[in-house]
Amino acid sequence: MKKFSIKWKASLAVSIYILALLFGAILLTTIIFEKKLVKEKNNSTIETIKSIVESYKESFVVNRLDKIDEMIQKIKEIPAVKEILVLSKEGKVIGSNNWDYIGKLDKETTKVFSNTDKILIINNNYPLTNLFYKVQINGDTLGYVIVKYDQSLIKQNVDNEIISFIIQGITITLFVIIASFIGTFLITGTIIKPLIDLKEKIFDITTKDFKQAKILDKPLKIEKDKSCPKKIAEKCWIVSENPQEDLDKLGEKAIKECVKCEKYQQLAKDEIEELYFSFCIMIASLKDYLHKLEEAYKEREALNCMATMGEMSAKIAHEIKNALYAIGNAASYMKQNINNEIVKEFSSVIKDEVNRLNEMTVSFLNFSKLLEPKFELNDLNEEIKHAVKLLKDDFDYENVKLIVNLGDIPKFKFDKNMIKQVLFNMLLNSLDAVKEKNQKEKFVKISTYLKEENDEKFVVLEIEDNGVGIKKENLEKVFKPFFTTKQKGTGLGLPMVYKIIRSHNGNIFVESEYGKWTKFVILFKV
Repeated sequence: MKKFSIKWKASLAVSIYILALLFGAILLTTIIFEKKLVKEKNNSTIETIKSIVESYKESFVVNRLDKIDEMIQKIKEIPAVKEILVLSKEGKVIGSNNWDYIGKLDKETTKVFSNTDKILIINNNYPLTNLFYKVQINGDTLGYVIVKYDQSLIKQNVDNEIISFIIQGITITLFVIIASFIGTFLITGTIIKPLIDLKEKIFDITTKDFKQAKILDKPLKIEKDKSCPKKIAEKCWIVSENPQEDLDKLGEKAIKECVKCEKYQQLAKDEIEELYFSFCIMIASLKDYLHKLEEAYKEREALNCMATMGEMSAKIAHEIKNALYAIGNAASYMKQNINNEIVKEFSSVIKDEVNRLNEMTVSFLNFSKLLEPKFELNDLNEEIKHAVKLLKDDFDYENVKLIVNLGDIPKFKFDKNMIKQVLFNMLLNSLDAVKEKNQKEKFVKISTYLKEENDEKFVVLEIEDNGVGIKKENLEKVFKPFFTTKQKGTGLGLPMVYKIIRSHNGNIFVESEYGKWTKFVILFKV
């Protein structure tokens, strides 16, 4: 039984239950009705004997023995009757199925019977029963009829009838069992189909990448009204054409909101379907949780890396800066006091590299500093306009179109100088990206707008360009210190931007298609 499917188990269980129920009913009916039928048959035998005797009463008046013999033959036809005696009122045997009793007197029996009721039944030796019947007309006794019959024969006839009934009942029972088994098998298969689908989905998830798991490939329900009553999504994922995509967008919100939704309760027609819906929600919530956990891990890794590099920078920057200062002064002295072209050339190279290293050292020092923003109520759009104005000549010189699309956003608290640093860094990075691609139509687009999510408001800053893009394998590295694809880059620009944004309790994301475009999205909570 353990290896049977639910359909087989349910069908067998129902069939056995019905079998036990019907056999119990048949057995109970047999026990109850056997006694009742025996009693009815016994009463019927007595009534039949009484009816026959009553129909021949006139034979006792005229003393017609032929009619009395005819009466005896009719009584003898009753299956249970064994012996018949017909007595005159004096007690003389005037008729019997046994000729040995004819003409004999039975005064003692007559004397006892004459003082009783019209009919007397005596169980002398069960199952043989004596029935005494007093033949009377208008109160006058004409004679007596004594009939001895066997109740066991009556019971045997009843048992035969009951056996016939049981055989018919068993035939009907077998038909009911077969019909119930087939019906239960088909009905159970329909009922548990969602469970079978659920099992297959679970198996599919365990054998594939969980983050890419797709358990919904078609609408679960067909309904004209696809709106979400909770207003947390454009469409209710249960009736949506793309349920997996819409459910994944909801993520953790689905487990908090959907299970309390009236529409959810209405669409889940039973507990099994509700279990299937809940499983889908659970998978979406787990995927959302794993995504957030992965992002948090990456962020922690980046912050740890920044902290480590900051400590290192703080320790060695001063020593390096002093050494660079000495080397730079020595190179300048050589260039000014030694009249040799080769010395002057190499002195210039040394001076340039010293300046570059000095610049990098300053960046290290700035990066290692603990950022403490000075929050004041400012207008982000105004800061963007100011940065664009300062960088306009650079963009015009490179023939790069700078598109500014500023939305209606509220003022919020931020450090003006730090955000200026972010804007300059991001815009110049985009400018470098489109310059490197070297195509005719080059643009950098900067946009702002207000976004509401989970009852929270965010100011969104987007900077997009159609430059060289970022390779897929490098997308997760761009905010790590010292990672750069530029020949003269320090790899600290974007990590510094990341550090500033995080110090403002904001988030920054990057999207890119290598060779086509890149977009940075920054969110500030307001």
